[in-house]
Amino acid sequence: MLLTCKINTCFIQGIFEPYMKNAKSISGETAIKLAYFLLALISLCAAIAGLVLPLLPATPFLLMSIWAAARGSSRLHSWIWQQPRFAMLLRQWREQRALDMHTKVTASGMLIISGGILFLSQLSHWILILATLILVSIAVFIFTRPSPINSN
Repeated sequence: MLLTCKINTCFIQGIFEPYMKNAKSISGETAIKLAYFLLALISLCAAIAGLVLPLLPATPFLLMSIWAAARGSSRLHSWIWQQPRFAMLLRQWREQRALDMHTKVTASGMLIISGGILFLSQLSHWILILATLILVSIAVFIFTRPSPINSN
């Protein structure tokens, strides 16, 4: 356990090191890279939570994480690609633009729950109509993606 904590601490310190070299004066480019890195890290945490929580989809957060990491931290980007569970989902998306059925069903369930919460919040009709259009558009996008073809 202690060894794992030391390895993880070193990994995290190594990721932050390029941003903290000149901590007194951060340039605009460095600030943007740091913002991408933080978005990648937060998305990655949500993706990891999605692997164990039944109602939280991992794939959309993983895709956002890999996108942001590619712009903010090449080290985090490489680390994500080296993880066995993540690599399979990412490879399916990169090579086939495909989402598995579990991901589609989970995402649609979350969209339905989100829509229900919005309707229960008694917001303005225009906001509800706009939110419904957005949620339906996301659902259409998700279900028009093909299922992955296994290349075993």
